[in-house]
Amino acid sequence: MALIVVPAVAGEVYVAPDGNDADTGTPARPLRTLTAARDAVRRIRGDGGATVILKGGRYALRSPLELGERDSGTKEAPMVYRAAEGATVVLDGGVRIDTSLFRKVTGAAALGRLHPRARGRVWAADLNALKQKGQFAGGLLGPQISLDGQMFRLARWPNRGYAHIGKVHRAGAVYAHGRTKGEPPAYSTARPIGAVFSPREPLSKQVAAEFARTGDLFVQGFLAYDWYKTTDPVARVEEDRIQLLRYYRYPVGRTYEKIPRRFRLLGLLCELDSPGEWYFDRKEGLFYVWPPRPLNAGSILSVWHTPTLIHLKNASHVVVRDLAIESARREPVVIEGGHDNLLAGCTIRNSGRGVTIRGGRHNGIVACDIFDVGGHHIILDGGTANASRIVPAGHYAINNHLTQIAHDGERGVRIRGVGNVFRRNLVHDFLGQAVVYGGNDHRIELNEIYNVGIEEGDGGAIYCGAQLWSYGNVVRHNFIHHLMCVPQAHPRGGVYLDDLDAGDTVEGNILYKAAHRAVLVNGGAANVVRGNLFIRGYIGAYVTSAYADKARGLARQYDSGTLRRGDKMDYVWRCEQVVGRQGWNRPPWSSRYPRFRQVMNEDPYWPTACRFEGNLFCGNVERFQYRTGWGEKGVGDIHKARGIQVAGNVDVALDAFRSPERLDFRFRRNRRPPEGFKAIPFEAIGLFRDSHRTRLPDKKAYRAAVRKRFETRSCYDPKAVYDPERINDLLYGASPAGQGEAR
Repeated sequence: MALIVVPAVAGEVYVAPDGNDADTGTPARPLRTLTAARDAVRRIRGDGGATVILKGGRYALRSPLELGERDSGTKEAPMVYRAAEGATVVLDGGVRIDTSLFRKVTGAAALGRLHPRARGRVWAADLNALKQKGQFAGGLLGPQISLDGQMFRLARWPNRGYAHIGKVHRAGAVYAHGRTKGEPPAYSTARPIGAVFSPREPLSKQVAAEFARTGDLFVQGFLAYDWYKTTDPVARVEEDRIQLLRYYRYPVGRTYEKIPRRFRLLGLLCELDSPGEWYFDRKEGLFYVWPPRPLNAGSILSVWHTPTLIHLKNASHVVVRDLAIESARREPVVIEGGHDNLLAGCTIRNSGRGVTIRGGRHNGIVACDIFDVGGHHIILDGGTANASRIVPAGHYAINNHLTQIAHDGERGVRIRGVGNVFRRNLVHDFLGQAVVYGGNDHRIELNEIYNVGIEEGDGGAIYCGAQLWSYGNVVRHNFIHHLMCVPQAHPRGGVYLDDLDAGDTVEGNILYKAAHRAVLVNGGAANVVRGNLFIRGYIGAYVTSAYADKARGLARQYDSGTLRRGDKMDYVWRCEQVVGRQGWNRPPWSSRYPRFRQVMNEDPYWPTACRFEGNLFCGNVERFQYRTGWGEKGVGDIHKARGIQVAGNVDVALDAFRSPERLDFRFRRNRRPPEGFKAIPFEAIGLFRDSHRTRLPDKKAYRAAVRKRFETRSCYDPKAVYDPERINDLLYGASPAGQGEAR
């Protein structure tokens, strides 16, 4: 943790929301803007570092604070931007709308456009004469808004979860880049080509009338497969028939799952029917809200606007800490290039995305809380892997708390490149996957992850896919629990090595009620699953060779030009774009990852050199499953599988653990684990106190709450039936993104 120690600095510059940029920047005469503080530091600091101290209050940023090489500190004297001791500082990228502009919607015509439940409760502001109208332009769905820090949700149908496709009247055009021959088909609003379908649930007659007036509506959901969620513009609404504007990757409504396809409509004034919803009428310039509490002069209604609030580009030894950063249209914080920069003790919320670290080396994010952002909460992207070099970046994310409260964005963490670390974080209540990684030599360890992938079929809590060269990654000592599968949807995994992904080590994890297959090796080679603890799951560890022949056949089609190069399943060609032509036979790849060379020369499409050893199993339906094909005849004996080693895996009783009812899976003091089993540092998993995180969520309380919530539900039940009438209550609990017990 020496990474996050901030030494004393030479100079100080003060900033306050009511300061003056013409002043001196002293405590008594603070500056007003961060840009002015940066410029003042450039003049006064000499060769040492400096500290910019922000007094309490809200700072409106219309452009980012940009820090470059000349704004760097040193290891001994970093450049620091921080909140004053005990102060609450908010950097706000939103455009504030004066709440005095709002009037309660009245009049028969205006009220007739509203949902009956909303009449007399909705307020509207006319933005035609104001600059704010322009803030709603651009993007697929436009911006988001928040009121006093609470995110609002765009008016939709249904309010929670999804409706279902009842009948597909016309399949529409299908085109998949890389897999469909020829160029994409043309389309326009006058000549739409998308599927036409009707919902299973009754659609309000107001929808067609509203779309005829505005022409502004989107369909979001799982229209084909439960791993493929999209947002698509609507071209026509005629009675209950909805037509998409453009082609779709898969045939809409056609799937091998047994459940109806799921969708919702986004952007409907007639469905603004709950507190905390909003709608902007682009045609008439009217902004509608149903506030959960009365608007007053002190209310801050903010439209997320400024793309980025803090941008470090090629700066080094810069520390940003103890700030709340919100209402950015894209990433609130970008650290690009440079080295040894740190974001610490901050709250990131109500923004289009989270924090991006890209390029450079040894940049990190520590002890931050990130919630209600639309894109990835954290991106760690750095390090070099090519034909001649494998160089780690050493970026890190440690001791962060990531969740969603109101936002229904599904993305969590993305790790790319070489040699990055995601350690001791708490991640929960995500609609989609928690951690997706690719590249080499990453460490994903000592994290607690629960209740993620809430609405998905397929996918995993920790996921990597379709990289034959993905060697050196270690997923170790994580506690992954309560991953509940959607009934009859495509089953999910806990740690999911998908699409022939190879060379990973999954070691010493605790997987409790971890979906259908707690560790899923989907055909890849040289994967090691060792010393894990599988408790109350369905299938503990799963491996398949069923895709080998298909992959070989596709390779011939890519090589011949029948299919376009570069698709996900063009495995070997994509691998060579990273490692070079047969790069697995030459250093640095052959020397650093000798099994990579072995596998690629023997058979890159077979799970060669996979090892399952020293794992403990407790209360699972199956320990292992090895598949050679589909159906009952496709299950093989893993102990006889070619190239797969299985050894030293044993059962253990539930009473061997200290307190299973409290999700405490340390072994009892009088019960030794089986010989050869390495102790898992259970007490070191998840968040911890440090100089930036002085308070912790109550671990006992939130674990008890999540256990109680799912105690009567199996993580996977082959007899469970998808019930369209009850599914939204089952999946989403009391809020759209799931309840955040650990708040």
